[in-house]
Order: sequence, then C-alpha cells, then structure tokens
Amino acid sequence: MYYCQQPVRVDKILKKVNDQKEKIGFFNNALIRPFSSYFVKHVETNDYERDLELAEYATNILANSYFSHESILRQYGKNAYVSYIGLDTDKFQNFNLKREDYVLSVGTCIPPKGYDFLIKSLSHIVIEKRPRLVIVGNSSDEGWVSYLKKLADENAVDLTIQTMITDEDLVRLYNKAKMVVYAPYLEPFGYVPLEAMACGTPVVGVKEGGIKETVLHKKTGLLTQRDEKDFARAIELLLDDEELWNKLSQTGVRYVDCFWTLEHAGQRLINNIERILEEEDKND
Repeated sequence: MYYCQQPVRVDKILKKVNDQKEKIGFFNNALIRPFSSYFVKHVETNDYERDLELAEYATNILANSYFSHESILRQYGKNAYVSYIGLDTDKFQNFNLKREDYVLSVGTCIPPKGYDFLIKSLSHIVIEKRPRLVIVGNSSDEGWVSYLKKLADENAVDLTIQTMITDEDLVRLYNKAKMVVYAPYLEPFGYVPLEAMACGTPVVGVKEGGIKETVLHKKTGLLTQRDEKDFARAIELLLDDEELWNKLSQTGVRYVDCFWTLEHAGQRLINNIERILEEEDKND
C-alpha cells in the first residue's frame, strides 16, 4: 500500500509560476540561471521517477483528496482510494483571543503559494479598511521574499513575513487573525484551512485543488474564483459582516471536531487497510 500525497507535479501552471522566480534577483543572473535550472530539473526528474516507481509497484494506493485521486489517475493511470488526513485538535483550537487587524496566510514562501495574488487582491480594498497581511512559512526563497516585499510596497499593503516560528506562536497567530487567506495554485489538499477552522478563524480561499473538499462555502469560509477583485470583496464581506463571521467561525470549529481530527483520520486509514485485507482474502 502506497500513500501518495500527490504525483510529482509537472503541470504547466506550476512551471509558469516558478518561471517568475527566474526573472528576479539572484535567479536572474545569467551565470546562475543555467545551473539553477539544471539542478531543479534534475531533482524533479529523480522525484518523479521514484514516485512513479512506488506507485507502479504498489497494489493499493491511498490519496489525501479526490483532487489527488484524479491527479494520480491522470498521471499514473492507477486508481487511488481517498483517505483524508486529520488535525491535532489538542494543539489547534480556538482560545477566544481578541482579534487583531490582520489576515494570515501560511506556507513556504515560494511562487506556487500565490502570495503575490493575495497582495494584489488586498490592494483593491480601500486603504482605510485594508488589513495587514502576515505570512508564515517553514522556509522561504529569499529572492521571492524580496520580490513580495517590493510588490507590497508598490501596492501599499502592510506585509510581514515570518519564518520558522514555534507551533505555539503559529496557533496564537491563527487565533488573533481576522481570517486566513489562501490562494496556492492547485494545492492537492491544503492543511492550512483545517488549522484555521480549528482555531475558529474563517477562511477566504481560491476555489481550486483540495480546498474545495475542506472549506464549506458560506458555512466555514468563502471560496472565490482566482480573481483579485472577487477575492477582495470576499475579504471585505467578512470584515464588515460580524454575524456572518461568527457563523463561519463557530461552524468551522464544529466541522473540524466532527470529521477532521486525528482520530477520524486514523479510523479512515484502518477502514482502508481492512478493505484491502478483505480483498486479498477473497483473491486467495
């Protein structure tokens, strides 16, 4: 049995957003670019070949979302059963802290996470109402960080980027944020929306990839197309409508507790293992 988080991505949109990196700073150096491109291609090729070998060898494949299931079927031609992962709700929970005037996004600071889209979206909110944007990542591409800071300055968006903070600080940031904003390109699952909902923080996200399976539109968050003005309007709606904010916050906590805990994830995994064993018994 192979739990495939997602096939190694070779889609055009990922190449397109990563190509942005080569146009800035360090990566735009004519001497550096050929070596960096060769290295990235070498790593991606090895990762793809290793993942494909594991998928072909396995008699059973599990996936973290129906979106990943479709990607596995498309790239590897093999069926995969969805076994949703879960969240540590002892760690991520709502502490009812006072909310501050910022929106939060979490993830590695690289082009596919869509932080440039978030900055441009926030620029469409009148400056008197425009919240700060806080980005937290476990690592970052310094060239991309510099680009984002410059972009934020040009669009009058107050941006803070933090890296490698403690889990306790991350939970505190979730609990104090007005909302979590989430716009990665075709993220296969996306853990961040679950962490946000567990902390009672509504999510505004782009409706693509795995987030369609974790955020319930108008119940635990708001989902929009990848359109800066639509995304900005969704943020403004939550800033202005306290009743809606409270509804999404409360429903999000309940939703995580009733379906997305580690216990639920463990039971789903056990169910899949038992299903596989029963099929093996029948075949024997």
